[in-house]
Order: sequence, then C-alpha cells, then structure tokens
Amino acid sequence: MRARVPLILGAVLVFVAIETNGSADAQGSPQTVNVDVRVDCLAGRGVSFSLTPWSISMKPGDSINWRLDAAANVTEMEVKAKASKPWPFKKKTPYKSKKNQPAGAKELDAAEKGSKYQYVVSAICVRDAAMSDTVIIDPDIIIIR
Repeated sequence: MRARVPLILGAVLVFVAIETNGSADAQGSPQTVNVDVRVDCLAGRGVSFSLTPWSISMKPGDSINWRLDAAANVTEMEVKAKASKPWPFKKKTPYKSKKNQPAGAKELDAAEKGSKYQYVVSAICVRDAAMSDTVIIDPDIIIIR
C-alpha cells in the first residue's frame, strides 16, 4: 500500500510586472517566459527544489511555461491555481508538465490591472514500492501594473 504524505514547502514569490506603453512597437510581439522547476527527492524523505527565474516582467498577451528540469528525479509536475480569484491568463490551470514537455499559462489578459495570484506546483516523490510523498510548492505570482 502506498502512503501519501504531503510535504508543504515554504512560499516562493514570483514577481510578474506588466510593462505598459502606448506604442505597439514598444510592446513588441507576445513573449513566452520559461520558469524552470527542479524537484529532487532526497534520502531520508527529504526534498530539494528550485524555481527560476525568481522574478518576471510581462505585458498583455505574454505567456508563462513551467518546465520540469530534465535532471530532476521526479517524472512530472502539475501547476494549479488556488481558488482565491479568477486566473489572469486565457489558458486556465491545471498545467501538467513532464520532462522536455513544458506546460503553462497562455496570453495574459490585457485587462489585468495587477494583483497577487496564488498557485501550487506539485510532484510525487516515489520513495519505494510502498511509499510516496506528494511534494507541494506554494508560490505566488504578483502582477504589478
């Protein structure tokens, strides 16, 4: 029988700044920002993780991809918005990412005024045939206009 024990890791802040400018040339074409996540299951039921970049600048129409590092020792992860408020991207959560298969939020809503959005990144650490742990990383996206 598998025992699932949630491991909740401390809050990480991802700052998203929306830069606005009246000129279409200044805004350029929409970009995709990649957020690299690495989750490693360690001996003794430990977990190590990283989330890079720590801060992001975005403009309306931009997207975010969460990418699971190919060297991580988990096979997949999931990004879900918490139900605190409507998600500011056109493509809603959950996003399931596997190694070499990023997934993410598409097209930041042009009406976004700036706010804090809570989400979680989760992955499963398989310890052995009888035990696994659910790893929950609990960051926020803060959109500043």
